[in-house]
Amino acid sequence: MDTFKDLDFFSLQVFKSIYETRQAATTAKSLNVSAPKVSRCLTAMRAHFSDELFYRSHNGLLPTPKAERLYAFVDSLVEGFNKMAEVADDDLYERRPIVLAVVPLFLPLLAKTLHQPEFRELSERIEIRVWNGESLSALLQGELDFGISLELSDSTRVTSTSIDMPVGISLVGHQHHPIWHQMDEFKLEMLAEYPFVYQILVGFNDHIDPLEAYFRNNELPFKAISAVGNSDDWYAKLLTKNTLSFCGTAYLAKFVERLPGLKIGLIPTEEMMRLHQHQEPPQFKLLERQSNLRRYDDQVRGQLLSLIYKALSD
Repeated sequence: MDTFKDLDFFSLQVFKSIYETRQAATTAKSLNVSAPKVSRCLTAMRAHFSDELFYRSHNGLLPTPKAERLYAFVDSLVEGFNKMAEVADDDLYERRPIVLAVVPLFLPLLAKTLHQPEFRELSERIEIRVWNGESLSALLQGELDFGISLELSDSTRVTSTSIDMPVGISLVGHQHHPIWHQMDEFKLEMLAEYPFVYQILVGFNDHIDPLEAYFRNNELPFKAISAVGNSDDWYAKLLTKNTLSFCGTAYLAKFVERLPGLKIGLIPTEEMMRLHQHQEPPQFKLLERQSNLRRYDDQVRGQLLSLIYKALSD
């Protein structure tokens, strides 16, 4: 037991975080400490356990066999301490918001729906953020409660539920675009004549967009295809140079058509199928921690699911 006399709760948190994220820098950020402090802690743990614990590779810090065996026990200890802290503060459950991170496309729709009278109680408890590159780690660390994303986790501590979404793809462009005179005979090949822009969705088109894949697979020349990271840039490009884009679902089309200067048109089903013949449409997932690690009950979860599907159907 002397081996563990100087092993504190922070050390366990560092071990758990590095194991789950494979990154010392991410661990430092999630624990709100400096990178050198994490490095010193890891050095001390290696001495405590007489093992390297984590070794560097091109995939980050990977666990040694001993670290693999230790993880389940460390995880239980950290979660036990966290639960004990909640018990110590009887009001913690009520005071801390339920945090939901969503891809940017969902943000305005969920925020709008959340203010409807039927979700007033939920709106007092929930906090909505944008899903980003660090959100999956935050979910594992318990800093997020839910996520709506295309990303999947290989951790057994995260569960995913598919979100059924209305089918349909709309073409988007400025209201005076010449393409609107051709919609009765629309074919994907028509889009090769105009600049095309798309918003990056990690896990879907962050490597290549389906339209570019379609053109390349069919050896079709195209004018220009560019990617943007946010809705403001996307909107600005659509208002210039006869640029076109897709709006991937019917519920988003309703939102986009209210943006000044834009027009949308539903593309035929057969063209949508041609577009996705080599690249499946995005499948969004509701991500959450496994049931024994959640800070909310089934009632709150049911309210959140109702919120999501209400936002998609309105």
